[in-house]
Amino acid sequence: MYFIIIFVVIIAIIVFIYSVRLPKSEVNKKIRHYENHLKTKYTNEQISRLDTDKSVINVVFSNNNSYFIKFVYIPNYSQIQINNKSTWELKYGAGNTPGKHQPHRRYLNEIATFMNEDYVGKKIVAFTNNPKEIVKYINESEIIIVNPSTDVYGANLISVHKLDKIVKEE
Repeated sequence: MYFIIIFVVIIAIIVFIYSVRLPKSEVNKKIRHYENHLKTKYTNEQISRLDTDKSVINVVFSNNNSYFIKFVYIPNYSQIQINNKSTWELKYGAGNTPGKHQPHRRYLNEIATFMNEDYVGKKIVAFTNNPKEIVKYINESEIIIVNPSTDVYGANLISVHKLDKIVKEE
């Protein structure tokens, strides 16, 4: 009897570690890939990760234009609801089924520190997968649909695959 309980606990711990570690490793992989991509594309520019937050890349061009890119892992076909500058909610789990309720939700706590920082330059939040929809609450009864050109509290939101359209030397 005790062996079954111990076995179930061990399996639960393994599943928990796997579910927490997988998104972080995917984000780190995409950050490294995009950092290398930027270094090969812009050979004369200063490209580095921040010491305080390793999921943020700082790109400084020779004309002193600066970009701060925050990478955030989200599942496929997820929705993001922006309530205020530091409270963002991720809803996911319905897949690509139109009209189906998103059964899972969590807050994107990793966004709060990035959005509250006063970086000198342009802030970009890059999602690892393309979100199905991003909405921002204007007030209690109005929402807008966010696109890459929309200013969201001083930042632009985009998928990693479309970053080259925003990060360019001006």
